[in-house]
Amino acid sequence: MRGKGVILKPALGHTFTTLAPFKGTGGLVVDGEGTVAFGADTAKFTGTLDVRQGTADFSSNGGVAAFKSAKGAGTVSGATMGSL
Repeated sequence: MRGKGVILKPALGHTFTTLAPFKGTGGLVVDGEGTVAFGADTAKFTGTLDVRQGTADFSSNGGVAAFKSAKGAGTVSGATMGSL
């Protein structure tokens, strides 16, 4: 990602829920042991999603943008996507 994107690190047992849209070509790294939950119509970025640990939850998003998944060790729920 080289400085272009957002890194979120929710702690184990905690959920960071976003209601603000993530838009653009930058990526997103989930690097905490907790969960990042995307609210309705918020995941609109087209960069790389790298779930290094924890969970990226798209079950409330209502659809997923055309982003790419890096090969992190975390979990993606509520979405289907291809790997790099």
